[in-house]
Amino acid sequence: MNHLTELQTNEAPGYQVISRFTKFDGRGLGAATEGASLNPLNDSAGGMLRKPPQMALVAPELPAEALYGPAGDIVRKLGPYSEAHPAALFMQLLTGFGSALGGGAYFEVESDRHAANLFLAIVGKSAKARKGVSWGRVSRIMSQVDPEWSESRQTTGLSSGEGLVSAVRDDSPGKDDEITEGVRDKRLLVFEGEFAQVLRVLRREGNTLSGLLRNAWDGRTLGIMTKQNPLKATGAHISIVAHITNEELQREIRDTAEMFNGFANRFLWCFSSRSKMLPRAVHPPEGYLNAEIQALRAALAFGRNLGLMRRDEAAEVLWEKAYERLGSDPGGLLGGATNRGEAQVVRLSVLFAVLDCSSVIRAAHLQAALAVWEYCGESARYAFGERIGDPLLDKLATGLKAAGVQGLSRTQIHGDIFQRNQPGERIAAALVRLEEMGLARKIPREGESREGVAWVASSPFEMNEFYEWRDSGDGGGDGNS
Repeated sequence: MNHLTELQTNEAPGYQVISRFTKFDGRGLGAATEGASLNPLNDSAGGMLRKPPQMALVAPELPAEALYGPAGDIVRKLGPYSEAHPAALFMQLLTGFGSALGGGAYFEVESDRHAANLFLAIVGKSAKARKGVSWGRVSRIMSQVDPEWSESRQTTGLSSGEGLVSAVRDDSPGKDDEITEGVRDKRLLVFEGEFAQVLRVLRREGNTLSGLLRNAWDGRTLGIMTKQNPLKATGAHISIVAHITNEELQREIRDTAEMFNGFANRFLWCFSSRSKMLPRAVHPPEGYLNAEIQALRAALAFGRNLGLMRRDEAAEVLWEKAYERLGSDPGGLLGGATNRGEAQVVRLSVLFAVLDCSSVIRAAHLQAALAVWEYCGESARYAFGERIGDPLLDKLATGLKAAGVQGLSRTQIHGDIFQRNQPGERIAAALVRLEEMGLARKIPREGESREGVAWVASSPFEMNEFYEWRDSGDGGGDGNS
């Protein structure tokens, strides 16, 4: 799989590659402190990454398949000119575009309608992850794509459910049977540069914001029932871009109801770090992104009243192949943060199809969505860890990860991990459970194992096998095919 660990094409003056790795910090496998150690700049070409310790967890890598369409082209072209992480740029651009698009393009799953509104959390070290830099770039681009949305349909300061509903409210009866006019444009992007403050608000007794945000993601009618000023909002299209450090995330959400009540898994989690050192300001040429910005404008115009979308046959076959993987539940905090993979990928695939000016979701659009989900899932694993909460499962998962790509046979697991202190039936059941959770898988190993297989650690977010699928269609966007 081709990963974009660094964007090194068309290097601009002053461009230097910075290599980073992280160290295991004791919070369980999969939990690491971003930026725990920082390599000096390497004198050799490309900036070699030193091999991390065996049990270290390195930061997630963005699959190249994710950078699809004009949004992906923008991120590639900005690479030499920005210290922002390519994933942070790309994910915020997708979220901004999805907000500006509104709810006119959607996909239905049974009775649920999935439009292009995303909740996104960028996680990275304070002042070093270039979170604000990435949002600044995206804001400037979107102001050229849709000036009206940029000027009037962005806000900040999530503190109460009443404030959220008021920003997208319907007409309401006032005094003497007068009608208080509501908000006509139901699109709203909420930017929260200090998401930790919002998480603290959610813990206040009687605060209704968490439930309203969950309903907003679902596209449900929002309401505040007060005697003095009842509010109602129908057809709201609410998106969120939030920034937070990993330390704040651990402190504010790990042991709260929001981790497991569906709040956390409505967010896409995106790791961010400084991608390179640019000690001198490097500016792209005038009009450098004109073609891509025009393509985004055309996609918005195409998609705003598109209506119900469908998958073509190739995309349906690919969806069936990926569906079980997307439904894996890794358990623990990680499961609480990611157990909405199917719905998230549906929304992302809608976005990629609209960006292609296609009313049909093709395999290429679904592949891009799966690649984004892989990155977001691995970002969540990096932030929340893999601790399941069951001592036997945690010990087994840790041992398989330590064994590496060679894996272990059942006999080796019995002796090497458990020192023959666990019954074979419990180990067999634990292996099946880890396989169901996407944290372990079997590989052929003839000759050394009575069963002819070994067990290796795996990721429930690994989508590499689906990237080779080829769309039999023309991949184009006439909007009708």
